[in-house]
Amino acid sequence: MSNHMYVSYLVRFWQEETGGEPQTPWRGEVESVQTGQKWQLNSLSDLSQFIQSQVEVQPPSISEKAGNH
Repeated sequence: MSNHMYVSYLVRFWQEETGGEPQTPWRGEVESVQTGQKWQLNSLSDLSQFIQSQVEVQPPSISEKAGNH
């Protein structure tokens, strides 16, 4: 069995109730399953940027270190 680095997140999005306004903004939260740490989001674009930033900071997997792609 090979060893792989992975992270898991719980993603939640909701709309705030503001007295019937037609276009209330969506709000979001990402929670790390491993650590419980939470990040607040204001858009799907924020979610995309968050995931990209997390993938970029992860160390290479064992197979990548060995040169096996």
